[in-house]
This record gives sequence, C-alpha cells and structure tokens, in this order.
Amino acid sequence: MRLGERLRKLRRSKKFSAELLAEVCSVKAGAYRRWERNETEPSISQAIELARVYQMTLDNMLFGANDSASTIAVDVEPGQQVTIRILGNEARPKVKYQPDTMLGNALIERVESEKQLAE
Repeated sequence: MRLGERLRKLRRSKKFSAELLAEVCSVKAGAYRRWERNETEPSISQAIELARVYQMTLDNMLFGANDSASTIAVDVEPGQQVTIRILGNEARPKVKYQPDTMLGNALIERVESEKQLAE
C-alpha cells in the first residue's frame, strides 16, 4: 500500500477531515489531498505530526505495521539531502528528502531485500 492510500485509510478510520489534518500540518487542504492521491508527499516534520495524531510510530505510518525491514538511523546536518531507499519484494524508486531544520538528524533509511541478503 502506498503512503497516500495509507493516509486516506487512517484518516477515514478516525473520521477526520482532510481540512483538520491539513491544519495540523500547517498546509492547505488541497495540499493534504495531494498527499492522499500520491501526487506529492509530506515533509518529514509533517509526517511526524501525522504520526502523532494517529498515535503510531512514524515507521508504521509510512510503511505499515506488517512490513518487515531493518531500520538504520543516520545523522544528518540540516540542509543536507538524503536518499532513502525502500526495497521489498520489488525494487522501488529512490526517494530524496531534504531534512528540515527542525529535525536536524535522525532520518531513517529502511533497507531490506533478497538481493542484499544474497550478496
């Protein structure tokens, strides 16, 4: 399940409006709806706020509770660009995030694939 689908499912299960969650994340409702349609993605700080609202870990919100993957924490200076690779049964495209200054460090790279285990 992609992030947008997961966000929509979570929002509907809690009976929250897109407008309410947009306000929590300090964005317009249209921007939030684009997240649910997988047209854009929330920033790390916005994703953290959503995870707090849903009272779940960021990892579970982004990737689902049943996804099996290892977690590696990395220190990142504000302004650095980081590539996060998510691999499961099939290779997925790399996603690049620009960490915001509120976080500073502790971006997570989740990597697990049969290819890596074979190497």
